Amino acid sequence: MEYNRTKAQVGVSLPMQQMKKIFSQELHNQFDGYGKRSVKKYFMSRYGIYLLENEDRYAVDMIAYKDGTKLGYVEIEVRESWSADPFPFDSLHIPERKGKLLCNDLKTVLVSVNKIGSRAFICKADIILNSPMKERRNKYVESGEKFYLVDPSKIQLVNLKEEQ
Repeated sequence: MEYNRTKAQVGVSLPMQQMKKIFSQELHNQFDGYGKRSVKKYFMSRYGIYLLENEDRYAVDMIAYKDGTKLGYVEIEVRESWSADPFPFDSLHIPERKGKLLCNDLKTVLVSVNKIGSRAFICKADIILNSPMKERRNKYVESGEKFYLVDPSKIQLVNLKEEQ
């Protein structure tokens, strides 16, 4: 049986089994700042693109600008399970819940930063959204959460410290 949460279902009782990771302010506080700082510095030094924090806290993290023109959007996440090279997994798992942040009117990328802020994958939204999806166990949700399984060979691995 599959359960999909939609805005229309807010307040509707769902099964006791947790289907998606619940937002954690503690994790957000621990990782959000340095992840964003690392990516902002990289985009500015490498591409001349300025990333501005999105005022809508429920939307994609950053809005990308170059020469005053809005180019697109950047969602940033820090990956606790990845600290050293090489990337230790066969695929990059992007939670299905991030999908809603990747469908925008302009180009959108998701940047997945390693735990120490030295490396990152830059993933185009269409690559993620066209990747196979599978339910995966993780340390936050025992079962039921679906993830896009993104092939690392289809996304760009960058050294965040290289340009700084």
